[in-house]
Amino acid sequence: MASLRKSARKPSRKPALPETIATRDLARLLGVTPRWLQQLRKDGVLASSARGRWPLLECVHAYIAAAQKSAAAETDTNAQRARLLKEQADRTHMENATTRGELIEVGEVEQKLQAALVDLVQFLDSLGSRVAGTFPSGYAAQAKALIDDEVSKAREDLAEQWSDLADPEVVAGGP
Repeated sequence: MASLRKSARKPSRKPALPETIATRDLARLLGVTPRWLQQLRKDGVLASSARGRWPLLECVHAYIAAAQKSAAAETDTNAQRARLLKEQADRTHMENATTRGELIEVGEVEQKLQAALVDLVQFLDSLGSRVAGTFPSGYAAQAKALIDDEVSKAREDLAEQWSDLADPEVVAGGP
């Protein structure tokens, strides 16, 4: 038993960290130059306790926090750069598609649809008179009134469905 006690190791005490550290040693620990440490002090990232001495733990923690903040800012900058590049690529893609005639301007489509709706409304307006002429004379007025009533309902439906594109007065039968 006595031999066991002698061979049993005492728990090793870890050496205590010094409260302060020299500029050269802190620079080596952080992997930077002493000049960079001075710049970090000037920028308010690190604080020195006395000429050429730095509070070790405070400086290590502050340096890690600054590095994390810098990495986060760089990640954000990279994300913004990626979004910008995607937007530029999309714009170029659309310009090329327009040049090839694969895309047309929304305004051009709206003008064509507006003109088509005006033509449709004019056709619908003449429908009652044209069809009524094919009925025997005793029924022509009645047929025209019935057709005109249905055309009026159709125009109201069109005006409601196309209100964001067409002039509602033109489609609904206004002036």
